[in-house]
Amino acid sequence: MRVFIAGLDGYLGWPLAQYLAARGHDVAGNDMFYRRQWVEEVGSHSAIPVYGMDERRQTFREHYGRDLLFRQGNMLDYAFLKQFLADFQPDAIVHLAEMPSAPYSMMDQAHAAFTQHNNVIGSLNLLWAMKEVCPQVHLVKLGTMGEYGTPNIDIPEGFFEVEFRGRKDMLPFPRQAGSFYHWSKVHDSNNTMFACKIWGLKATDIMQGVVFGTCIDQMGDDPRLRSRLDFDQCFGTAVNRFCCQAVIGHPLTLYGAGGQTRGFLPLRDSVQCLTIAIENPPAASEYRVFNQFEECYTVEELAYLVQAVGNELGLNVEVHHYDNPRKELDKHYFNPDRNHLINLGYQPTHDVKAELRIMLSDLLPHKERIAAKRDILVPDIRWDGTRRRSHILDEPAKRAIIVIQFWEYGQLTPDQLSKIMRRAETDIRNLLPLAQEVIDRVRQEGDAAVVDYARRYDAKNFNASMLCATPADFASARQALSKEVIDAIQQAHDNIRRFHEEQMPEPLWFVEVQPGIMAGEKVSPVSSAGLYVPRGKGAFPSVMLMLAVPARVAGVPRVAVVTPPTPEGKADAASLVAAEICGVDEVYVVGGMQAVAALAYGTESIPRVQKIIGPGSSYVSAAKRLLYGIVDVGLPAGPSESIILTDEHVDPRLAALDLLVEAEHGPDSAAILVTHSREVAQKALDVLPGYIAELPEWRQNFIRQVLSNYGGVLLTSSLDESIRFVNDYAPEHLEVLTAEPFVTLNKIKNAGEILLGSLTPIPTANYCLGLNAILPTGGFARSFSSVSVQDFLKKSGVGYLSREGYERLQGITATLADYEDFPAHALAIRKRNQIIGLS
Repeated sequence: MRVFIAGLDGYLGWPLAQYLAARGHDVAGNDMFYRRQWVEEVGSHSAIPVYGMDERRQTFREHYGRDLLFRQGNMLDYAFLKQFLADFQPDAIVHLAEMPSAPYSMMDQAHAAFTQHNNVIGSLNLLWAMKEVCPQVHLVKLGTMGEYGTPNIDIPEGFFEVEFRGRKDMLPFPRQAGSFYHWSKVHDSNNTMFACKIWGLKATDIMQGVVFGTCIDQMGDDPRLRSRLDFDQCFGTAVNRFCCQAVIGHPLTLYGAGGQTRGFLPLRDSVQCLTIAIENPPAASEYRVFNQFEECYTVEELAYLVQAVGNELGLNVEVHHYDNPRKELDKHYFNPDRNHLINLGYQPTHDVKAELRIMLSDLLPHKERIAAKRDILVPDIRWDGTRRRSHILDEPAKRAIIVIQFWEYGQLTPDQLSKIMRRAETDIRNLLPLAQEVIDRVRQEGDAAVVDYARRYDAKNFNASMLCATPADFASARQALSKEVIDAIQQAHDNIRRFHEEQMPEPLWFVEVQPGIMAGEKVSPVSSAGLYVPRGKGAFPSVMLMLAVPARVAGVPRVAVVTPPTPEGKADAASLVAAEICGVDEVYVVGGMQAVAALAYGTESIPRVQKIIGPGSSYVSAAKRLLYGIVDVGLPAGPSESIILTDEHVDPRLAALDLLVEAEHGPDSAAILVTHSREVAQKALDVLPGYIAELPEWRQNFIRQVLSNYGGVLLTSSLDESIRFVNDYAPEHLEVLTAEPFVTLNKIKNAGEILLGSLTPIPTANYCLGLNAILPTGGFARSFSSVSVQDFLKKSGVGYLSREGYERLQGITATLADYEDFPAHALAIRKRNQIIGLS
């Protein structure tokens, strides 16, 4: 196809041109380089150096083997635009040539007027030029999710059915824009829809969420192919701004409480989605709307994710709440649809943390360049028309944003109860196409695919020599840890091993069911096991112990561990030491879908295994689902969850403390305090904010999300009702904090583990009590058990008949074989009787 990009020099335009060229399309475009001028006007520059268009075009030719037709010109120059389209005759036009900043449009009258004139008239010129020159062309216009605003109802893709006074119609979804920039985009949408209706044009209006990211795969390591990345208050959108602030040690500028919810997607996903729209055009006269985003997050959630990833990289990131210069709701309902692109094949490429890790690594070499403009990082453009730099909100204001859900069981609506019961079990259906792609590549390409994915998601400089942990890696790991930590791992190992040794069955046993009839079992270990030890939100030597100890106790001859690399491409030191203490030396430094696929099919460096077991992300879970039947994938172990069950006799402070334990694992966890005592519930709610405030900010953020989403405090009418809820919920972790915990224990039917009394908190079981902490989640405790030696054993039935025993069974056997119409079964008995001389 021939694709014309208006705004070729911009943040989206330049990578889109590369993505299209890599797929074999011919690309042309125009630009006036206004973005470069606007950013300079507000006192900033791109964090990543941007090359001139001549050098960009030369590099483009070298990398993609085709010319990039470019002309400098303004969308307001109708004659220029019309002639360019006439000369190129495109099949599709992607319109990115607008001023894209809400703050810039709110600076003053001149900037508001410029924004409206530039955007609305430029887009109108394009529609007229299409009508006059190429009416068959498909227009892909970049709109914004901001056109919708924040309505208190769900947001469909462009249109919704409305009923008024008994009549129904399909109408454009009402726009509630929040800046003069966003209103210019609304006007564009209306004009485009009108042009399709009266002139027969065809258009796809992309309502795009906030885009973040430094690169797409097609850019490789060539700096001349990189796009710009802005971090100022006007053109530096939230995540890009946060990442630039993180690398120079500037506090992340979170506006207000940070409860504003938006749709976000990585740059690499944006160009994928735009290309899907281009390659799947609508019919003539059709105006369609695609909502383009990967996931919705609050700005606060993303700030703390940046902090978490930055801290993993040693950046010591702080998050500060600044008074919000904008006029917007601080917390609001936001639930948009996004079906059209997924139905056409959109597959998200990265989870947010993987993309943030790439971004921060890409930005670190430009630390000094970003720091040179640090004065522009705090906003001063205000929606009331004044200019005043925002100030940091005080600590009480930050604490006031903690929201802890409180429910009364008898007053829950069916939808509320359903959400609590579903908890944070991720619907992995949308990840299955990506998982299949990764599995297929690993099966066909082996180590090369594994290394490629490791570079994308984990460690930029990863190579094949890093796949297997070496003796030197184990030695370095011991040197990196303090004696106190190593001793703690050793003691935890000893307790866990002692418990699991008690689980071992007799290796061979028989019972004489009748004289001469012996039936029994022979117990053997599986020949090989792959253990998945995650490293997503931290280091988990405890998981290594919980998996490797029962595998070794069971006597598995070959135990292989996979664990994701650090950004430096190494295995976590504590996990290596834990593996060594367990007697496991086969450790592969790889994680994610590619690790599971490698264990299932084998690669040049990673031999295949018979069983894979261990907790992982939704990506790992998706891969396991597809590999079921190829390899045994073990129990379902997903996001962490807990219930703290109390009566009126508990100290509420202890219940509140333990509620935080699983909640700090991540925003997808679930943690519920269940009690029939209103006094216990209220006192726990009173002390929780103070406990939360003592934790690091990024852990506070996880807990805030959990306790305002899938967690909270549930008040029932009685202890029996509390227990019924527990059995229905089937939690991963259950603490029983009642006056008679052993009596309560008799009534518990469904739980991954049950911890009795106020001196047996969840952390002791997670680390060193001896119980296995790899447990079924998502309600699967109704039918699954915790990891144990049984997961690494298989049983073979063993039978023996003496002549006396055979004589007892031969008649019964033949009779049943005849009844089930298996003549060979019966023949084996009757002929045998003749051969052995049995009358």
